[in-house]
Amino acid sequence: MTSLVLGMRLSLFDFQRVKVDDVDLHTKVEHFKVEVSKKANVPKESLELVYCGNILDDDSTLNACGIKSGVMIHVLKKKAKEIPKPTQTMSEIDIQSLVMAFRALTMNPSYRSSLQKLSRPDILDNIILITPGLSQDPVAISMIQDPELLVRMGDIDTVRRIVELHPALAEAANHIAAAVHEEAIAAPTSTQPTTSSGYSYSLDALSDDDEMDSSQSSDSQPVGARHAITAD
Repeated sequence: MTSLVLGMRLSLFDFQRVKVDDVDLHTKVEHFKVEVSKKANVPKESLELVYCGNILDDDSTLNACGIKSGVMIHVLKKKAKEIPKPTQTMSEIDIQSLVMAFRALTMNPSYRSSLQKLSRPDILDNIILITPGLSQDPVAISMIQDPELLVRMGDIDTVRRIVELHPALAEAANHIAAAVHEEAIAAPTSTQPTTSSGYSYSLDALSDDDEMDSSQSSDSQPVGARHAITAD
C-alpha cells in the first residue's frame, strides 16, 4: 500500500490537492477511478486520470502506468462531445434552384477565378463554420477546393447524388453560389480601387481587421461565405 496525490482540476479556476492513502498499485485504473470519483463528486465516466502527460488506460494497473508512491495524478473532466447539427435536407425545388444558379455562374467569365479562391484556408474555414455537418465530411471539403468538381454542380443528376451522399456539400454550394454571384455583380460597379482581376477587393490582403470592418459596414448578418469571398 502507498500514498498518492490527486491534482483535481474540475473547472478552469479550481485546483485542489487531495492525498489518498493505502493505494494498491496493482489496482486497475478503472477501479481506482471509483475512489477518485467519490472524492471529486463526479461520475467516474466523466473523469480522465493523467500522469506525466499520458491519459491512464482503464484496463491497465497503476503500477503498469508508472505510478509510484508520492506522485501526483491529475484528475480532469472529460471534454463533452459536441453534437453535430443536422444538415437540412434539400427538396427537388432546392436542387433545381442550385443547378440553375451554377449554370448562371458559368456564363460569367470570372467565375473560375472566384471558385479558385475557395482553396484559401481562411475562406474555407468560414464556409465550414456556417455549414452544419461540413467539418465531419472531408470528401466534401476536398470537393469544395476543386473548381473543376464544383463546376459539375450545374448538372442536376450530379447534384442529386451529392445531396444523397454529401448533403453538407450541397448546402455549402448554396453559400458559394450566392457569394460568387454577388461578387460578379459588385465588381464592375464598385467605386473601390480594382485589381488586375477586376475585383474591387483583394482577397490576398484579407485580414481579421479588414473582415471586421467589412462586417460592420454591411448588414447585421454574421460573417460567412459571402463576406469571406467578397470582403477584403
